[in-house]
Amino acid sequence: MLRIEGVIKLLTPMCVAEPAKYRYSEGRILSGAQDVGSPLTRTVRYRLVGQEATADTDKWHPDMNTLPYFPANDLRGRLRRKACGVIFDHLRDNAQTLSLDAYNGLSCGSSSGNPATGSKPLDYIRKGSEHLFMGPFGGGPYILRSGLVTHDMIPICERTIHAGTVPEALRGSATSGNSLRDFTYVVNLIKRNEALMFDDPRAEKIITDYRTSITDLQETLFNEKTARKAAKESKQPTNDVEKVKRSQVAMMYAIEVVAPGTALYFRVGLSDRLNDAQSGLMLEALTRLCNDQAIGGYTRNGMGCFTPMLSVFDGDTVTNLFRPVTGNTQRYELDMDAEPIARRIDAMTKALGDVTAEGIEWFFKGAA
Repeated sequence: MLRIEGVIKLLTPMCVAEPAKYRYSEGRILSGAQDVGSPLTRTVRYRLVGQEATADTDKWHPDMNTLPYFPANDLRGRLRRKACGVIFDHLRDNAQTLSLDAYNGLSCGSSSGNPATGSKPLDYIRKGSEHLFMGPFGGGPYILRSGLVTHDMIPICERTIHAGTVPEALRGSATSGNSLRDFTYVVNLIKRNEALMFDDPRAEKIITDYRTSITDLQETLFNEKTARKAAKESKQPTNDVEKVKRSQVAMMYAIEVVAPGTALYFRVGLSDRLNDAQSGLMLEALTRLCNDQAIGGYTRNGMGCFTPMLSVFDGDTVTNLFRPVTGNTQRYELDMDAEPIARRIDAMTKALGDVTAEGIEWFFKGAA
């Protein structure tokens, strides 16, 4: 199995949002919909079994046995979409188009939530395994098996090395710290209602019916605030309180982020059934991902930038994935002087010429 392993070192904070309700108040993270502090978006956490919290840790902190991480499924999805970019660029350059079903199917694996019933036709499996894109990434109505194996990216630290989830060989890249609070912190953000700040002299000339609009908004906000207060005082359930319309956009909210400097263990494997061209497509997708410099959320605020320090393991041969970065461009280029990489990229470039929109459509319509 071809493997790409190494270190992803964060240059800016990273957040991968957890879909749960939390609040942040006076330096404490509170679960549930308690009406205190600010709404908090937490980053996802990875639990290590068998690690005990020490006696001197903060009593209130609920996560002493967890660490932040970047999920394998998120990484898989990003690699898939970068590989789609390679295919889409080729189709555009050759004036070929796809149906919406095929576009969605290629991008996320399926064009609907209803997979095909019955056993997979043998011809579908054969063509899928040979196809430049469907072979490594799979999907389609018959849910072809993927030849790509992604792993959660977890912090490289004494705790994960001791647990065996990070190889001893990466100890030199270890980040100090062994618990969630060592790797994360909370950032407070403010959203303002600019119209009610009254600091823009142009507003009166830009907003239609300025005086009436502002007066109506102020009255609406007052009435909603009064209704919410009444709902709370009557001890209505939290859900009923939240049903009161909220027109106010100004608010303070918080996000939990993974600190810059955190080193994450990166590991991706490619099945032995994949050919050189298919492996080359994954290498190109990974290169595009690294050059995008955006993993996790809030990338509009510059979050999710990183330095990749990755190696390609091809049997007994180990090579660097990228050439050394020179200058200030921060652009990563595959090391084409390395035979295992050059061979696969050359094969991908050749196979790309055989990819057609008609051939892709077959997997999502013609095979049905």
